[in-house]
Amino acid sequence: MKKHLIQSKILRYSVFLITIVPFAACSGGASQSSDAKEAANEYNEKKFDDENTKMDAQFLIAAAEINLEEIKLGQLARQNGGSASVKEMGRMMEEAHKQSYNELTVLAQNKIVTIPTEMNANGIAFYEKMKEKSGSAFDKEYTEIMVRDHEKAIELFESAANSSRDPDVKQFAGKTLPVLQSHLNTATANHKL
Repeated sequence: MKKHLIQSKILRYSVFLITIVPFAACSGGASQSSDAKEAANEYNEKKFDDENTKMDAQFLIAAAEINLEEIKLGQLARQNGGSASVKEMGRMMEEAHKQSYNELTVLAQNKIVTIPTEMNANGIAFYEKMKEKSGSAFDKEYTEIMVRDHEKAIELFESAANSSRDPDVKQFAGKTLPVLQSHLNTATANHKL
């Protein structure tokens, strides 16, 4: 039951990433990023026989993608944001997700799980789209996507915190949840402005 719950959450988050982040023609870098994710998935799939370990590996990959996207978008918010509060939110997102990604990298190495080091193709396409925006138009779309991203991330991390059989993965997910909730609260407040 728990295994199916985690699989369902990961599948829903993957579908979310595909549908929320607009698809655009892939540049060479985007194609390489997509290939890196697929290579990581294939490598992990071959490496682990246990279904629970595979689910944890998929969670770590999804968590890495979340962090990588939030770091890049946070940097962009600092540059293109129209309001001081959105620029500050971008700084906060960048710093917190860098810290989370660094912790995740250590955890993944300890679990011998390969995680992406670059955003996936959809993340790159969305980043390129957002680079064209500035001021209040940027603020509106950025805060909206931060609300959606963090709602989905919380769902994914709650599932891992409650269902993972690996105590280290469970602890990482549980420790990260309050930070994600704080980010959601900040994004929600900024989106209402």
